[in-house]
Amino acid sequence: MDLSQTLWHSKSNGHKKLILLLICLILLIPSIAGAIICNSNGHKTLTLIMMIVAAVVIFATIVVLVVAKFTGLKWSVSNLIFAAASDGFYFTGTNNQDSYFFAEWSEIAGYSIANEKNGIATVTLYFSAPADCGIFGRVNFINMVNISGLETLKSVFETYNIKEQPQ
Repeated sequence: MDLSQTLWHSKSNGHKKLILLLICLILLIPSIAGAIICNSNGHKTLTLIMMIVAAVVIFATIVVLVVAKFTGLKWSVSNLIFAAASDGFYFTGTNNQDSYFFAEWSEIAGYSIANEKNGIATVTLYFSAPADCGIFGRVNFINMVNISGLETLKSVFETYNIKEQPQ
């Protein structure tokens, strides 16, 4: 990918999913340890309570992973680069730029802008058909989280006749 093109970098802290999973881990360790300790001391009721807490935390971890996979949370990462070129739209990670997603301008149905303040916003690109985005799966949209340079991005979209859509 030619990085001399007009670029937009994700400015999200990218730690939402990690923080949620870390909280689950922090809760899981004491609940399992408590269940083991209570069981060795012969407290069956307390052991059962700790096992229920551990099961709830494991379920919460699974929910976080599923929600992160199928919602916009997967786009809230700090290492994505978005680029517009004459042939279409690209995005890739900062670490592995040899692997990238590409969509021709004709495949983009529209875009919307949310949370605009101080020139920073989340821009959502909508595709006319589901697109295969590698580890992100098959998607109908891409969220460009907390990016700047909105006026330039809007002018690029206008150049290729991509219309802004209401949220």
